Amino acid sequence: MLLALQKLNSERGITSIVPPSDYDLIINFSNKFDVSYGYIRDNKPDQAKIKTILAQYLENIKLKNCIINSDYLKALGL
Repeated sequence: MLLALQKLNSERGITSIVPPSDYDLIINFSNKFDVSYGYIRDNKPDQAKIKTILAQYLENIKLKNCIINSDYLKALGL
């Protein structure tokens, strides 16, 4: 997979990241990825849209934008 799924919308970690809208376009492309030029040419998502999605992802992974899973912290005794 091209991008690690960093605890997106998950309660199984200290923090959870809200995935950007249309993030599934990137995940679906990478999960079905074939190294052939034809596959890439025919199936790659729009580059401008990908840049927007990744820019939002970078914004969402900032700690100030993450969801703190307080129950997880409590379970750790923190």
